[in-house]
Amino acid sequence: MAKVSLNLVKEVLQRNGIDARKLAEVLNQIRQEAEADAVEREKPVKKHHVVLVSSPEGGLPDDLVGWVVQVPEDDNPMVAAKRIVETAERFNASPRGKKLPLA
Repeated sequence: MAKVSLNLVKEVLQRNGIDARKLAEVLNQIRQEAEADAVEREKPVKKHHVVLVSSPEGGLPDDLVGWVVQVPEDDNPMVAAKRIVETAERFNASPRGKKLPLA
């Protein structure tokens, strides 16, 4: 829904001959709805990036394979790999995952 200024709404209602008391009541209701809408919105969770590096041989080879993932700021970055594995296992247990399993 498009955002419209209260002044524009007021001008349009006045041009259409709305009673002053009714106009004030409508504008008050619009303000209350706008405030309620502003309260309902949650702030997005702040996240930081974690780099996961795959090294199957155990050492640091010349070429590294890695992934960059986002985790919430208040979460421990050490559990990112564990969560990815758990999510893949849950997906593979689902009907869709049984048809197209993740490796």
